[in-house]
Amino acid sequence: MAMFYFYLIAGLALLALELATGAFYLLVTGIAFLLASVMALISHGWLYSTLSAGILSLIGCFIIKKGRFIKHGHQVGSLVGHDVEILEINKQQLRVFYRGTYWDAKLLRRDINAVKQGDKLKIVKVHGNILELD
Repeated sequence: MAMFYFYLIAGLALLALELATGAFYLLVTGIAFLLASVMALISHGWLYSTLSAGILSLIGCFIIKKGRFIKHGHQVGSLVGHDVEILEINKQQLRVFYRGTYWDAKLLRRDINAVKQGDKLKIVKVHGNILELD
């Protein structure tokens, strides 16, 4: 019965931690631990519950890593071609506003001295979290 409580508390703690951090891996691992607590209640041993927690966590994390169940908010192609407004200019880096959030950006073919705050530029390319503008 002690293993049941161990996995139950660990699963709930991982779920609470996921709510605080937003790491989807913790959600999968927390669910795996909750299922392991059920296994511990049924089998009354540590071996099957520990194996089930480990195997379910690995399977869940592998599925997340492959990206089958997580859809990103913005597809890269949906950003290209839209206008953004320049908010800040720092050395070779720009700060722009697009779709309710702030993005780092850099100029693709223009000189940074040719633009000023408030200018509107088009997104040409996306490299990671940096927008390339022209």
